[in-house]
Amino acid sequence: MSAAALRVTVALALAGLVCGPARAMDIALTGGWSVAIGPADLASGAGSDLRGHVDSTATEVLLDISLTTGNADAWRVDVRRIDSLWDAGLHLWVRRAGEGSGTGTILDGLGWVEIGVTNTPFFEGSGDRDDVPVQLRLTGLALGVSPEAYLASLQYTIVDSP
Repeated sequence: MSAAALRVTVALALAGLVCGPARAMDIALTGGWSVAIGPADLASGAGSDLRGHVDSTATEVLLDISLTTGNADAWRVDVRRIDSLWDAGLHLWVRRAGEGSGTGTILDGLGWVEIGVTNTPFFEGSGDRDDVPVQLRLTGLALGVSPEAYLASLQYTIVDSP
C-alpha cells in the first residue's frame, strides 16, 4: 500500500424524523465513526490485499428513542446513507449491538443490515429506549479502491407503527 491512506468518515449527524401522524416521538444519536485504513490493515503484510472488513466498536453510536406515549406506542427505526464522496466498491453495514435500557421493548436489528441510499428498516420496538448501541462495518476494502477520503452520513428515521 502506498503512503497515501484510505480514510473513511461516517458522519452520524442525526436527522431525527418522525413519519406518520404528527406526534412528539423523538430519536437522538450520540457518537460517530471515522477510520483510517493503512499498512496495518493489510491481510498478510506487504504484498497482500486489505483485510475484508473493519468494524466500529459495539458502542461507537448510541440511539435514544423518547417521547413515546407509553410502552404500547410502536415504532420502527429506518437507516439510509447519504453520500458526500463514496466509492461504489465500499459497503457500509449496521447492526444493533444490544438492547439499551428503558421500559419499552426492542426487536430485530441484531444481524448486519447493509445501508443503502434509500430507507432500510433497521429495528423496531415500542415505548422509550435509551442508549441502544449501534455497531458499523465497512466492507469492500481492496487495494484497488483509490486512496482518498470518503465521507457518508447516516440518517436514522423513526417511523410510527400502527
